[in-house]
Amino acid sequence: QADFLQQTGRFSQSVSQVMPRASNFPARRNVSTGIVALFVVLVYSLHAASGSLVAYILPQAAQTSRNSAEAALGRRGLLASLGVLGTAKADTAWAALKADELRATNLFLASAPSVIGVQDGPDSLNLPKGSVTGTGFVWDGTHVVTNYHVIEGLKEPHITFLKSEAELGASDEDQHVTVGTYVVGSDPVSDIAVLQVKTDEAGTDQLMRPLQRGVSSILLPGQEVYALGNPFGLEHSMSKGVISGLARKMEGGMGRPMYGIIQTDASINPGNSGGPLLDGEGKVIGMNTAIVSTTGTFGGVGFAVPIDTVAQNVNSMIAEGYVSRPTLGVEFAPDALSSSLGAGGAMVMKVMPGGPAQRAGLRATRRGQFGDVIVNIGGKTVSKAEDVFTVLDKQRPGDLVKMSVRRPSADVLSDRFDEVDVTLRLGLGKSSPSRQKMMMT
Repeated sequence: QADFLQQTGRFSQSVSQVMPRASNFPARRNVSTGIVALFVVLVYSLHAASGSLVAYILPQAAQTSRNSAEAALGRRGLLASLGVLGTAKADTAWAALKADELRATNLFLASAPSVIGVQDGPDSLNLPKGSVTGTGFVWDGTHVVTNYHVIEGLKEPHITFLKSEAELGASDEDQHVTVGTYVVGSDPVSDIAVLQVKTDEAGTDQLMRPLQRGVSSILLPGQEVYALGNPFGLEHSMSKGVISGLARKMEGGMGRPMYGIIQTDASINPGNSGGPLLDGEGKVIGMNTAIVSTTGTFGGVGFAVPIDTVAQNVNSMIAEGYVSRPTLGVEFAPDALSSSLGAGGAMVMKVMPGGPAQRAGLRATRRGQFGDVIVNIGGKTVSKAEDVFTVLDKQRPGDLVKMSVRRPSADVLSDRFDEVDVTLRLGLGKSSPSRQKMMMT
């Protein structure tokens, strides 16, 4: 008897550490912590001999996930998950979870309410499978973010929240809540778009639950990650993987490369675009954007825009309505053309009227005569157009840059190029819609 009381005393102490405080529960369903603790102690007395406790308390390793699980499930759902109000089925399911599985499950339950579907039009009644064109996630109290290519071409962008049974309380099935939005800003270069939610619609403020954001600059290959989204219209799906690589490069819109891209083997498919890539703590470290595939479905290589880039561009769009970048005011010819002519560098195909390049005297292709070929900018050798963008991404609008260009001889019968040095002041380029060339998910 003394041993049992001693065990019970130790367990009662552990209950105070593991069980949620009554003050943390919603006021509308406040239940005495003492009653819950007494009930659990009674359960312990019945099962102490067999040591069957896992169905009734969260493992010690999962304490850090308890608060997020409580927020997602609510009082009734959390107690059910603990076995206090749960059915035998719930008890069995939670008892079977390992510590890492429980952590992943709690991560999903805490994050999924902030993941939304993106569709064209307001009709959310009897939502047909596949009508969701992409994914997004809640950024703050009034904005959600997604990929530019998800909203490109949508006439009336709407977002859809999926309210689960745990949130609804008495309902037996999930319900969709569709809310209207309008585009605050879009940037085809980084494939990011910001939507402002029409918060005047009833209940919208309660649905806007921003996800926590991490830092992508400190990521390492091998870290576990979770991709949330709506692949093939299957809402609130989660896949698990690792960071396969960092600092990848892929082609963005308007011919400009995107740097620092995160590579992952977490399954990403059509419909996942715009969804969050989470770290093991449930913080957003990237926005799922593209895959490399010969079939159109996931082949083991997925890409996400790092959250540091997302945050910088989203904040710019919210403040200004666009992403500002330094610009020369030119359009380049395909690299293959410059290479075939033996000119190397980046050939100027078009010069924007009134832009920095025109003011500096750069010449475009015209009347059968090739344009200037930039072979050096800012002291960096240029062998292709991408090299120019690499230098520009490190500059700011208004900076002075020096360039060396090869200019076709004035003699149209000559194949000779003249070397010309040019100095120009970079202009301000604003993001504008442009169809992306890379296959996006």
